[in-house]
Amino acid sequence: MIIESLHIDCFGCLQDFSCTFDSRLNIIEGDNEAGKSTLAAFVRYMLYGFGRAGGTELAEKKKRINWEKGRAAGSMTVRVGDRRYRIERSTTLVTGPRGKDTYRETGTLIDLGNRMPLSWNDQKTPGERFLGVPEAVFLSTAFVPQVSARIGGGELTEAIENLLFSGDESLNVQRALDKLEGLRRTLLHKSGRGGALYDLATREADVKARMAQAEKDNGAIFEKESALATVKRQLATAEKKQEEAEMHEKQEEAALLLVSYRRLHEAEHKLAEAEAALKNLDGLPAYRLHEGDLTDLALAGRTAKEAKARYLEAKQAREGYSGTGLDKNTELYLEKAQKGGGTAGLRALSETKKKHCMLTAVGGGCIAFAGLVLLILVLILPTAFGDLLALPYTLGSLLLLAGGGLGLEAYRVHRALTALYSLYGVKEQTEFLSRMDEIDRGREQVHAYRGAAKEAYDTETKLGVAYNRAVSELDTVVGRFGTRLPEENVEEFLNTLAETARRVMEKKKVYEAKVLSAQDVVDALSAQLIGTNEAAARAILPPDCEIRVEDVQLEEWRKQKDYFASQARILSRHVGELERELAALRARAQDPALLQAEWEALRDHSAAVREQHEACVMAYEAISGAGERLRAEISPRLSDFACRMMEELTDGRYRRIGIGSDLAVSVGTGDGTYSLDYLSAGTQDLSYLSLRMALIDLLYKEKPPVFFDESFAHQDNDRTERILRTLAERSAEGQQNLIFTCHTRESEMARRVAPEAAVIRMPSVGA
Repeated sequence: MIIESLHIDCFGCLQDFSCTFDSRLNIIEGDNEAGKSTLAAFVRYMLYGFGRAGGTELAEKKKRINWEKGRAAGSMTVRVGDRRYRIERSTTLVTGPRGKDTYRETGTLIDLGNRMPLSWNDQKTPGERFLGVPEAVFLSTAFVPQVSARIGGGELTEAIENLLFSGDESLNVQRALDKLEGLRRTLLHKSGRGGALYDLATREADVKARMAQAEKDNGAIFEKESALATVKRQLATAEKKQEEAEMHEKQEEAALLLVSYRRLHEAEHKLAEAEAALKNLDGLPAYRLHEGDLTDLALAGRTAKEAKARYLEAKQAREGYSGTGLDKNTELYLEKAQKGGGTAGLRALSETKKKHCMLTAVGGGCIAFAGLVLLILVLILPTAFGDLLALPYTLGSLLLLAGGGLGLEAYRVHRALTALYSLYGVKEQTEFLSRMDEIDRGREQVHAYRGAAKEAYDTETKLGVAYNRAVSELDTVVGRFGTRLPEENVEEFLNTLAETARRVMEKKKVYEAKVLSAQDVVDALSAQLIGTNEAAARAILPPDCEIRVEDVQLEEWRKQKDYFASQARILSRHVGELERELAALRARAQDPALLQAEWEALRDHSAAVREQHEACVMAYEAISGAGERLRAEISPRLSDFACRMMEELTDGRYRRIGIGSDLAVSVGTGDGTYSLDYLSAGTQDLSYLSLRMALIDLLYKEKPPVFFDESFAHQDNDRTERILRTLAERSAEGQQNLIFTCHTRESEMARRVAPEAAVIRMPSVGA
């Protein structure tokens, strides 16, 4: 056991004091009266309470109760094996209404692994629980005082013998021997002239003498008395067999009861296994889910998948709308028409230009023709105009020029129309008008196409929002399963997640069913066993009795019990009849049969007492011999361990050490064997220190922390350093050492032999 740390709320002179210990070697320094011994007493208080050893409980309480706070309290953290515990104790002084002082004590033992308090039993202190020894043994071995007093004496020797002999310090071997010896003396004195057996023998002789006289005086009733004795023996046999049958009946009933308890324990074990398996699943996210969550996951996954498909389909449809939807020529003609003022304007322009061209051409032709005719007339008939010839000639020329100008204008307009028609890929007006109609249809087609494109875009946007919402809802559902939705391979992820969750849920159902089934069995058996006691039933059966249902013959033993009970009643009535007959005979004479019955009763009683006496003698010899053999075995084991340690502590000077049955120590050197009384105080201290270490190695199931309170005062520097080195080496075996000293010598040496040793400085006096 390792003391990791402690906190003293108030204990004697110490208040609000905390310290942490090294698992191997600790030096606690402090001035005289600084509280070192109080600190050691606090550890003892944590382990065993107040003064249970030596009957000093009240004095120890008065000494350690803090005067200012009126109580002693604190806590200590220890490590036992791979588990850690915290011990908490508090003792409060309470003054009653009549001025009588009492003490209220509380204690808690907490398993720090699961933070659960353990049951606190005053009959088994933490020291006894963890170390396996009572307080007296702890103080005589692991609690080394300021002056290493001799170990041993009746109390410790007896405790060691009891522990090793019976496994229980409270089972006193010597007291058992004393009781056996006392019982033997009551049965028969060693001289043979006293005790129950002697008295029975005397009475038996007296009855025999009376029987001889009665036989002479009552020969007539001898036969009747003999018959009565026979019937009584038969009655005793019947009653004994009845008792045996009743005992077997109880044992069979107990066996059946234990079979039920065994089934109960098996069911409890199965219940615990199922609950443990169910608890192991409790940490998985799917443990808290149900079928509705799987349905939600499948529905959300399907909704997201369908929403994605619709979204991708809408996106693909929207991407199909590019440009205007027209072929390139129509799109080009539409663009030109829009730049040219529209198809209506182009139609009007074409019509206007055509009319203009026709009018100009016709007018120009007519005018030119008139001018030409006039010129021809002037040329043919010049005399017809006389002196006015110049005027018609001029007018004809002008008309011809005007007609030519109009012809040129008509040609220009025709060229413009031709260019306009050519711009739209036609040659004449009919085709041009058809082209315009085609452009109008294209415009309508573009308008419809763009409307469809916008509708496709709106649909894509709407389905995209729906898809994102479905993904968000799916992610929310996935969150119930303790994970997040991945960006890729969603469908595979959802299938895997659902399958994993389904397996967990199926396991949960299986384990829950097992728990319910086992619980039903436990409840049924528990209800069936109400009012029974397993320990009492087991106590009825012989030790190590193998219980098998097929071997139980309860009904057979009940029949035998009833049969012998019936025989006993018949024989008892017969005895009564014989006794009444004998009473009538004895009225006339002394009845030898009564004397015979008395003699037989004395003989049977004497035989029973003699068996009891022989059993006492055998038990006494067996226990006494076992105790002697045990003591003979203890001393060599202690001596061997102590020899090795004594040789190490004295650098080989003392290599032999003897230990008597009373734990008295003698030391051997090259000059002989000496009692410790002839050696120095320092050597005596080392001897008993070696004996303490040997006892610790022998008695403790868990290595205890060992306390040295100014224990090296008689040692020089070399031996002190050797002791510290030895203790540091033993700490590797799990022994924690706490050395209390008012000097700095031990801490300086400790740093040399064990650099990791902890040095704890107690507060200065008055600080």
